[in-house]
Amino acid sequence: MDTYIKFWKMNGLGNKFLILDARCTTIHLDRQQIRKLARSSISFDQAITVTQANNKTNIFMQITNADGTETSSCGNGARCVAWLSMQETSQKAIILETRTRQFHATLGPSDKVVVVNMGQPSLKWEEIPIAKPFADTSAIDLGTKIAGLPYFPSVVSMGNPHAVFFVESLKAHDIRTIGPMLETHPMFPERVNISLAEISDPQKIKIVSWERGTGFTKACGTAACAAVVSGVRTKRTNRTVEVLMRGGKLLVEWQRTTNSVITTGPVELEFTGRINTSTLAFERDN
Repeated sequence: MDTYIKFWKMNGLGNKFLILDARCTTIHLDRQQIRKLARSSISFDQAITVTQANNKTNIFMQITNADGTETSSCGNGARCVAWLSMQETSQKAIILETRTRQFHATLGPSDKVVVVNMGQPSLKWEEIPIAKPFADTSAIDLGTKIAGLPYFPSVVSMGNPHAVFFVESLKAHDIRTIGPMLETHPMFPERVNISLAEISDPQKIKIVSWERGTGFTKACGTAACAAVVSGVRTKRTNRTVEVLMRGGKLLVEWQRTTNSVITTGPVELEFTGRINTSTLAFERDN
């Protein structure tokens, strides 16, 4: 007998998600199936499978990149799942969980805007992780220049590892060339997300990002967080910054008192439907 699962196709600033409802139906899509769906006309950057957390109150998210590998954090995806849950329950706040993190989310100033507490950044070399010790991870030495980039990126984990390169101009570099070269650099044993950041003033950053396991995306929420944390650590930015990505703007605040990173940004529901978990054929709702 065929099994169907409900899905929502959503995006946050153009960062595309296939959200699968496994709260009532047990499913398991393997790596090959995820990759096949990501390359189909449904097209997404990450698949997020949602279930009830162990406490039966929170929502648990299993986040899978387009190449079928799992990750533990996704800022834009968290906003989308939080918005769905709050729409269903008419609540104005929700707690989301992954295997390593909790996200506290609330509705923003308008219906399609969500505020998410992304938690505290991890700054120690072994927590990010990096392959060898660095006392200061705000600028680590990769040992050589790559594709004309400065070779002292800031590194941080927001539940997933990020390397942020501050550059004079984004137009001078091609993230689609640089990203795959650096994603698997031996300094990063779990691979790494790569971002190039251009600072126009202490309250504004432009970034482009290459996500490990996915590639170029129009926006990356954790990359925006990592860029602001890195900007503050290197005395380039204020603690509240407007981050401009190809898909739009995200407001990011690294709170001094709590050390938490707060994001505020929009979500968009594109369409809903059902997927046949055996054949991977999908139907859109009318």
